[in-house]
Amino acid sequence: MEYQNGELIFEGDYLNGKRWNGKGKEYFKNKLLFEGEYLNGEKNGKGKEYDFRDGKIRFDGEFLDGKKWDGKWYSDNNSKECEIKNGNGNESVDEECLNYEKLLEEFLSTF
Repeated sequence: MEYQNGELIFEGDYLNGKRWNGKGKEYFKNKLLFEGEYLNGEKNGKGKEYDFRDGKIRFDGEFLDGKKWDGKWYSDNNSKECEIKNGNGNESVDEECLNYEKLLEEFLSTF
């Protein structure tokens, strides 16, 4: 799937025009944002998220129903690692790791 200007949005399997099962990659402005496994169009299984600004890895681990489940969450400058276990971590995750998530949500909401 592509934006109107021809930039790639998603690369992977589709069913009835929607993301489906298997491995896939999400892009924004030709930068890789996510690569990993999908189930019924949601991130499920192993995957990696990347920073939309500089391409550095931000999360490496497992997803469940589109949410981070188990893995490592990296701070903005990759100097800190925050663990997420069984979907938990928001209360114990360092504020520095959470800052990127807030920034990404704000950024993506403008499109």
